[in-house]
Amino acid sequence: MEKKTLSIADLFKDKWTQAVTLSITILAVCAAISSLKASGFSTKVALYTTLESKGWSYFQSKSIKQHVCESELRLYQYYRVAGGSQAGQQLASERMSFLEKEVARYDLEKAKIKQETEALAKKQEIFKQQSASLALATMLLQISIMLSSVSTLTQKRFLWGLGLCFGVLGLAYMIHGLFLL
Repeated sequence: MEKKTLSIADLFKDKWTQAVTLSITILAVCAAISSLKASGFSTKVALYTTLESKGWSYFQSKSIKQHVCESELRLYQYYRVAGGSQAGQQLASERMSFLEKEVARYDLEKAKIKQETEALAKKQEIFKQQSASLALATMLLQISIMLSSVSTLTQKRFLWGLGLCFGVLGLAYMIHGLFLL
């Protein structure tokens, strides 16, 4: 008996092979999109981590300045209690009034900085979730592509079915990652 060799053209004459090839192509495109978006969200996570760190550093610098004002205010309060000349008492009162306003200003600035920095942290967390979901989607889609490819080589349809299951799961994670549903 003579063995018949199959060419690539013969393989694509089969409708099943065409369907598998089309599904692999679609899955590959989805994997590429998922990988690209995961990378973009990872970049955003890094950027927002930097911005959050900068925000907390700014908050800390305001806290230090406020602490200096509060320390100076206490010194003037001690000076007023200890007594002194009428002119010295007047200058101390004026300086204390200024310092109290500064302390209040720093409280307001710190509250605003804290609110903005916490908002950055929330956005960063969302980007982390999106990146993780898209990375998982990419992995599942790659497994799907691999199983579907092996199914064409071995002509085992159950591998294609299993590959499509991984593909559907990968697409679900991809949609979740893109839209956080």
